[in-house]
Amino acid sequence: MNQADQRKQARSTTPCWHESPHGHPLNDEAENAVAQRISSVLALDEAKGGGGVPSGLARGILGVVGDPSAGYTVVADTTRLDIQRLHESLTEGLPPQAASAVRVEGSCTSAAALATAWRKLEARDWHPSAKRAAFGFDIDARTEQIVVGLDAGSAGPELAEAIQRIAPRLISIHLVPASRSSRGP
Repeated sequence: MNQADQRKQARSTTPCWHESPHGHPLNDEAENAVAQRISSVLALDEAKGGGGVPSGLARGILGVVGDPSAGYTVVADTTRLDIQRLHESLTEGLPPQAASAVRVEGSCTSAAALATAWRKLEARDWHPSAKRAAFGFDIDARTEQIVVGLDAGSAGPELAEAIQRIAPRLISIHLVPASRSSRGP
């Protein structure tokens, strides 16, 4: 399946879908300014925040979609953050061309619901073999879901079903080779 078909399929099965702005190509200076500003948001995401979830999620930011050449869309929970203020803080002081490459969109999914699912995944008490299971997970801001990479070699269907029961609409499971599922909490 090509990328266009994958996007179309994801849009049809996911309540929300976020993309980068696809603005005009930025010059090097503007591209660097935007990348630095967005990186500052992402850097905060690297550390764990309140209750063991990524700090961005703890603050209401589900994630960022895009890249320096296409622009960025920050996906934020509007029950936790004022997206207009967030946009202003992200674009303040940027050259106009760079500021136009930053968009902030409200999420359809609450950060609290994703944080609850995240904590349940980390707890590893949802299945008798969960503590031994090889899996990793992260939030996909594009689809507003937690994407779980589950070791295809060691996990049976009952483990995948147990993960899916944690939050059926919020979790997407992908079977991956053992070496790719080691990134975890």
